[in-house]
Amino acid sequence: METAARHTSAEDRTAASGDDTRRRWLPTWPPSLPQAVILIAALCLVTGVVGWRLAQDDHPGRGSVDVGFLEDMQTHHLQALEIGYAYLEHGSEPTLRHIARDIISDQGIEVGQMRSVLSEWGFQSTPDPEGTAMAWMHEPHPAQQMPGMATGADLDRLRNAQGEEADDLFTQLMIRHHEGGIHMADFAATDAETSNIRNFARGVAASQRSEIGEINAVRSRVGLAPILPGDPASE
Repeated sequence: METAARHTSAEDRTAASGDDTRRRWLPTWPPSLPQAVILIAALCLVTGVVGWRLAQDDHPGRGSVDVGFLEDMQTHHLQALEIGYAYLEHGSEPTLRHIARDIISDQGIEVGQMRSVLSEWGFQSTPDPEGTAMAWMHEPHPAQQMPGMATGADLDRLRNAQGEEADDLFTQLMIRHHEGGIHMADFAATDAETSNIRNFARGVAASQRSEIGEINAVRSRVGLAPILPGDPASE
């Protein structure tokens, strides 16, 4: 028993040391608005080569599933970053803070990929958040009302929340947001013209399904009820 205890203690010290090392390499969270802009610009540069590879198939045209998905998913992803930053302002649950950072990093990279592909295809790479979205999947919506999109009031509540309220709001908003993204990605995964975009959409859907499972696991651990598909978000 003593040997096992010493072994566990050593593992804990090693894990703690690793966490400290990772924290030293992480930027201060949340970043200021200028830092956030710089982060997105840097991610776009880093992902330019990957995005170019995604764009190697024949170019689909305006109104295609491929172009529409890349344009609208940028808008959707950018709000996921906003939700993550809002939680990091006051949210204190360690695993949720880690998940928020991962979402900011991973979806920021994917925004860079999508912008790069659209530029390679000769389309404007910056989405129009005031335009109409999802016409490419026969479900036209104002861009800010795509499935899973949080309202301005939702984001304000999250920015002002602390403790369990922040954990509850963040996980609700992010699960709903991911469900909306999965709905779009699943359509593109089967209906996009180019194989690279179909594969990219499958990856988006798979990663967001995985994160929903992780977030619900945290909700259960901290005493919040898991959010099941189709459950209405609490008011």
